[in-house]
Amino acid sequence: MTSDLDGADDDGDAAEEVLHGGFSTRVVRKGSTVRRTASPWTPTVHALLRHLRASGVTRVPRPLGFDEQGREVLEHVEGSTAWWPWPEPLRSDAGLVAVAQLVHELGEALATFVEPPDAVWHSGPAQGSTHQRGLVVRHGDLAPWNTVWRGGRLVALIDWDTAEPAPQGWDAAQAAATFVPLGPMTRYRAEHPVPPRQVEHRFALWCAEVDVAPERLLDLVEEVQRYERDRIAERGARGVEPYATFLARGDVEVVDAERAWLAEHRERLVAAARAWKRT
Repeated sequence: MTSDLDGADDDGDAAEEVLHGGFSTRVVRKGSTVRRTASPWTPTVHALLRHLRASGVTRVPRPLGFDEQGREVLEHVEGSTAWWPWPEPLRSDAGLVAVAQLVHELGEALATFVEPPDAVWHSGPAQGSTHQRGLVVRHGDLAPWNTVWRGGRLVALIDWDTAEPAPQGWDAAQAAATFVPLGPMTRYRAEHPVPPRQVEHRFALWCAEVDVAPERLLDLVEEVQRYERDRIAERGARGVEPYATFLARGDVEVVDAERAWLAEHRERLVAAARAWKRT
């Protein structure tokens, strides 16, 4: 295992602060670093993060290797994650555009990533290169709670643990579903709902920024929803975390409700995006 810890701040005597939000691993902050239980895919994810940063994508955490306990070590990014209710910057057009621009920036860099020969992903061992299979690597959980904001600016996309090979466009689709957002006012969304007219506007703006036709983007959203639903149901039933937790709390039903909502509102969203003009 490689490590860049010698080049990081000396955090040896720093106290550990447990960070909340993780499901399958214990995550702590220690000084200027974040440390979490390593997984079989951690070396592959670190190689991906190093590639992104070398490609000029600096709004991802810097991987620092592993500590004496075998935990992965990442640079800690100062700021606040966007849990509901969302921070004001994310509720603005400028905040949504910032996310779309980062997705575009990531897409270009991810397309040039070459997997290590022994690559392992959260979804299982790699079966040949992504390019041979017509796939690219996606973040895997591209949602507000994995974005870090500071001073009204988007400064990082974190938690790359579920990165995996996937069809082109899945990151843009998943981000549309979670940042617009696309779905009924269930659970966390009910705490601070986005008005329907604002959803239409944000969807149209998102399509324009990621340069994907609205019909195509909604097709991709449906693909991601089916995949996520099946993964929660299958892995959750086998007791694999965090999917067992997701299954127990009713996430399959949540995804079903989101799929039904999307089918009901598809024509309205497409029409709004077709008629939309930048002001």
